[in-house]
Amino acid sequence: MSPENQLYNNSGKSGDVIPDVEHRTLEIVDPKTKKVLSVYPLPDKFDVVNGNIKDGQYIGITLNTASAGLALDKMIKIILARKVMPDEGLSKNIINLAPCYAPVDGVIRYDFEKQVFFIGDTYMGPIHPKAVYYFPHKTKVKKFDRISSDPADIQWYFTNNIPIDDVYFMFRKQFKDEDSVGDGLLGDNLTEELLETMFHLLAHKNFKTGKHEWLGVRKGITQNNTSFFAQLSYSHGKTAISKLASGDLKFEDDVFTRNILDHMIMSSK
Repeated sequence: MSPENQLYNNSGKSGDVIPDVEHRTLEIVDPKTKKVLSVYPLPDKFDVVNGNIKDGQYIGITLNTASAGLALDKMIKIILARKVMPDEGLSKNIINLAPCYAPVDGVIRYDFEKQVFFIGDTYMGPIHPKAVYYFPHKTKVKKFDRISSDPADIQWYFTNNIPIDDVYFMFRKQFKDEDSVGDGLLGDNLTEELLETMFHLLAHKNFKTGKHEWLGVRKGITQNNTSFFAQLSYSHGKTAISKLASGDLKFEDDVFTRNILDHMIMSSK
């Protein structure tokens, strides 16, 4: 089970934990007065481990199955890469990209009838039924707080005009986070320089609109790239060959060409 799928009580309230499947809510209720003290969104297949809790205690966890390649699958989704080949293990993972970090300070509010949520006046989008939301209804959150278990949807932040420095900070947190819900997808296995280079390679400023776009691996590497082997590696083979024949692509002295030709030479020996 992934630590992101665990829910701890940070409402400041103590009481009985009552799941309401019909309204998709997880309520903390005063055992004497039956007054609802705090409300979280209820994820699918959520197992309540402690039925009576105090502030800071462990409530429960979602029981969604995942393969050992979950972290890799999340990274592939975030950077919009393409799997080299289908993998039955990875296919079990249900990955939904979402704005999982708070882009602003504010009070988080859930509309349980419409199944959407807000932070202050900022519309954050739908409540994902399989995600764990770490803050209860009408709780103050700070900018950059991790608010849900979904991996980060970088394009959402750009679409909603979040400054690029803030977007990079959240991108970095996703890969190197040391917070209470895990150590990030790669932890200390990724240098700051490489992470920053990867971000700026995959993010692109549209000078017509003045906004940034999250191109991801395929578009970020192939856009305006005339290297045949780069296009062959990240786009359709027939398209790359046709463009080479028409002169739109050529054999560049780049990392893609060198790696592929070196491999071909070594294989022929």
